[in-house]
Amino acid sequence: MKSRKILKKTLSAVLCAAMLVNPVIAANASELPYGVPRSPEITEDYMEGKIPATFYLWDVYKSKDTDGSDFIGRSPAYLLKANISVLVSTVDGEEVKTFDLGEFFSGTETSIIAGLPADIRDKYGDRSKYKVTIIVTPDTIDKDKTLVDINTMKTIDDFRFEYKNENEFKADIDIEYADKKYHTQNGVIHLKAPTKTAYQLGEEFDVSGGFINGFGDIRENGNLLDEWCVPNMKLTLDDLDISEFDNTKPGEYLIKLKPINKDIHEYTTLTDNTVYDSFYVTVADENGNVPKTETTKPAPEDEDDKVKKFRLRFNKYISSDYDKEQKMDVVKSEKLNGMKFSLCCDVYDCIYEEPKEIASYYLGDFDMGDTSEITIDVPYEVLKKYNEPERFSCDYTVKALDLPDDKVICDAGSFKSGGSNTYSFSLADGENTFDIFLRDKIVCKMTGGTRLTPPDKTVYKIGEKLDLTGSTIAGSGGGEIDGRVVLNWDIFPHDTKLNDLDISEFNNMRPGEYTIRAKHIGCSMTCDEIVEEIHYDSFKVTVVGDDLVMTDDVETLSEMRGDSNLDGDISLADAICIMQFVANPDKHGMCEQAMKNSDVTGDNDGVTTKDALVIQKYKLKLIDEL
Repeated sequence: MKSRKILKKTLSAVLCAAMLVNPVIAANASELPYGVPRSPEITEDYMEGKIPATFYLWDVYKSKDTDGSDFIGRSPAYLLKANISVLVSTVDGEEVKTFDLGEFFSGTETSIIAGLPADIRDKYGDRSKYKVTIIVTPDTIDKDKTLVDINTMKTIDDFRFEYKNENEFKADIDIEYADKKYHTQNGVIHLKAPTKTAYQLGEEFDVSGGFINGFGDIRENGNLLDEWCVPNMKLTLDDLDISEFDNTKPGEYLIKLKPINKDIHEYTTLTDNTVYDSFYVTVADENGNVPKTETTKPAPEDEDDKVKKFRLRFNKYISSDYDKEQKMDVVKSEKLNGMKFSLCCDVYDCIYEEPKEIASYYLGDFDMGDTSEITIDVPYEVLKKYNEPERFSCDYTVKALDLPDDKVICDAGSFKSGGSNTYSFSLADGENTFDIFLRDKIVCKMTGGTRLTPPDKTVYKIGEKLDLTGSTIAGSGGGEIDGRVVLNWDIFPHDTKLNDLDISEFNNMRPGEYTIRAKHIGCSMTCDEIVEEIHYDSFKVTVVGDDLVMTDDVETLSEMRGDSNLDGDISLADAICIMQFVANPDKHGMCEQAMKNSDVTGDNDGVTTKDALVIQKYKLKLIDEL
């Protein structure tokens, strides 16, 4: 009975303390229209042998004070339902024991009262060995809201408190909600499989020779927020999901990449639409045999909604003449046997404004022999992985092998134009037959020439823009097919504009001599190949180095760290600029200021791929500054 009296006094003290800490609590609770009690009911029997714990509930908000500092306002909170547990771990973070205390409800009171197990003090009280964490997980959050830490303004799933052997535990729970944002992560992570994919029983998984890289973006309601990339890097075990791999059992196993979260925004629910590459490995038995597993079975025959096969039919084109009676072109052709070709399938992700290629499958080389038709099976992985026609486009390309130089292949819509040694098509719903025709190549020979006078200014200092004052351009010529003139072209004399010229070689950020040429004449004729015999005039300009005095009309160069392309901004384009320079400095040169801006690692080792990686990390907000 003595212990009961002590416990009763302690419990009364806890309840009184709640009102002493905030005197308005009792009044506010009584003003609510309905008095809802706490649960479970806190009785002497419940609290016996436990450590009393009180969690005071506050609705909080964060704003700016008049002096610009952060101001945090609080008011009592009610009606919070939460699960409480206690985690005991070693000081190194290894879990020892978890106590699940169950669900608690504050009702119209402004606190939750619970009894903590005495073992956390009596058995696990040595703080040099154990760490005790009290975890309060609310479960009354609206589905469109997310819980926020008021200090860091980052999303959290629960409230955590460290227990330090108190005989009575008290803590404030600051409750702040934010509107949840729904983001999608799009992109592809490419995977080059490791060198070793065939294993014997007992051999450990080996990632040597494997690489990963990728790219994509983050969108909110379809609007672009960020772009992300994974630079080419060596594959590690941490990158892979090898849960299916069993080196004690012969078979074939699918190895997948682990999902990667590139969303750096707060208060978000992320839908990952990223396409992750995968590969297969085999484990052979003592005799070197690999039994087939479920992962290698073909697509079930009852999946009629998927196109599993398509037919290619080869024809020799003879002529296409207009039939007055039928009022249409009538095609004359005959079956073409013995065609040799290769076939591949390219997969594009159409979620982007410009579809991006994310996968490619080589289906093999084919020799038709004495037949003109062949039926092709759609790859099983394409059926399973990319069966979303509203998102993925699977394009097939036939490439003719051993094709004579004067022949091309085409479809029925391009007998008189558009042929090549390749033919591409996409599958539609149902069974598909694609007719491919072989015909003579249509060659157009373009002749003539341009006359280009150089501008007044041909010597530039670094950073100066091209000045075409004084330059004029003119030209004329024609086009022939099989000796017949089918096209005449003219460039009437006029002052030269930038769009008249090919200035792709000109680099005003690197000293040197550059050739500026008249832009190539386009051919509007319907043909397969253009043979150009046009003379294009040109002139030379020179960019001088930093050792000369620069005048006031020269643009000031950006000195911003990380601004490799000197456009006054830091973006992924700067990382690409660095990688291009490292790969081919002769083609993608940098002036002295650009090289100085690019060396952001602080190692004074010049411009390297490490600088590109640091800029990528900065743009992804993995680091705060360059």
